[in-house]
Amino acid sequence: MRQILLNLVGNAIKFTNQGQVILRVILDGESERKVQLRFEVQDTDIGIPRERMDRLFRSFSQVDVLTSRRFGGTGLGLAISKKLVELMGGQIGVKSETDKGALFWFTLICEKREVVWADLIEKNVEGLRILLAEDNAINRLVALNILKKFGYRAHVVSNGKEAVETLRKAEYHLVLMDLEMPVMDGFAATGAIRDTGTGILNPNVPIIAMTAHEMTSGYRDRCLSAGMNDFTTKPVDPQALLSVIERWTEAGRSADGIPKTEKPESGQAGACRIEQAWRNLKTPLTH
Repeated sequence: MRQILLNLVGNAIKFTNQGQVILRVILDGESERKVQLRFEVQDTDIGIPRERMDRLFRSFSQVDVLTSRRFGGTGLGLAISKKLVELMGGQIGVKSETDKGALFWFTLICEKREVVWADLIEKNVEGLRILLAEDNAINRLVALNILKKFGYRAHVVSNGKEAVETLRKAEYHLVLMDLEMPVMDGFAATGAIRDTGTGILNPNVPIIAMTAHEMTSGYRDRCLSAGMNDFTTKPVDPQALLSVIERWTEAGRSADGIPKTEKPESGQAGACRIEQAWRNLKTPLTH
């Protein structure tokens, strides 16, 4: 499913010079154990002449030679998407007119899965406080969305300096620290947090490094030497993030599970709630 969406959305973005690209997911049917979902990717691109639509889902085929020269690509993306959809028992198609954009759609039948969130949501009641230091807006949204699904909330800052200033005013049970940030990076911020002379309320707060770097032994040692307790890689793996949080949160709690000291700042943002997160798209295959 992910590869199909990457192909269709990637194509829409590539061919749309102005306007918009819309992704919809529609409940198209439902039974006791299964649901049929319809995915639609609509754009305002160059459009496709009706007489040439039949060649779209063929291998190494594009609408015309000019399209191939202008936008590049091998023409395999839609052919691969068609095969993937059919292997999963679905259908795929397109509606389009020249200069009026295109709407690609596919359907899939999925089994229902019961997800029990009760035990996870209880984490909010326990008063766990997480500080997320991350300068990239997309990475922030993704991390916050994952945390929310596991029942956690987090306060967000965009660089290491803001993280240090925040920890001078309030105690947190855990810090998720990006390593490469402007103003003050994660290594410098961790050093300041561990320094008992900087006014941090809890210099021993667990700090988890978040990095896109390959975790070689040398890089791991650098994180630990800087004073970090653990690390997790980006793109964020939900289960890995949950594991590292559960591994270190008890070490950051007060006896009653709630921070003992807090000095709220006027206008300080509360717990962050994120309803939707965009995922980075890989380089897409083309028509």
